[in-house]
Amino acid sequence: MQNQKRSRELDFDNNLQKIITETFKYFKGLNLSELFADIDQAESIYIYSTGWQQQIIAEYLSHSFFLVGKKAIILPSARDEVSMLGQSAENKDMLFVISFGGFNKTIIEELKKIDVVNTKLKLVSLTSWQPGKLASLSDYSFFFRTTPFQISNQNAVTFSSAYVLIDLIMNEYGRHLDLQK
Repeated sequence: MQNQKRSRELDFDNNLQKIITETFKYFKGLNLSELFADIDQAESIYIYSTGWQQQIIAEYLSHSFFLVGKKAIILPSARDEVSMLGQSAENKDMLFVISFGGFNKTIIEELKKIDVVNTKLKLVSLTSWQPGKLASLSDYSFFFRTTPFQISNQNAVTFSSAYVLIDLIMNEYGRHLDLQK
């Protein structure tokens, strides 16, 4: 029993290290200049998440925007807020959607309606490493990897690489802002 527990811990350690390394490699291959130009121009940045873990990531992203002087508004995970955003979004506004799989039918339908009503809104998706419908609708798509682990016989998934990716992107955005001065 103790050997199985230790084996799972080692697997998690190795898997986590691997996905963080992959996240750094993935980040280094990104061209962020257009995203940064859109963030610079954004009057309002909205963040929508499709689940409770994604909500925590949304709060982290909002805080990261705050640190670089950009105000981000977290939308409640409710369909009506996304619908209303389509009617009230202004030119140059941005919507970040954080979704584990990128296949949430409700949000995809609402985003399609927003696109029909308001083509001024830039859509940025952050999903796990499986290009889904959400990524295909987005102006910018970013992906993170997950790895399973167990806590008290509960299966869980770590979103560590999403946080690392946000840190890398926001740090690079901070450098971009420094070059603007």
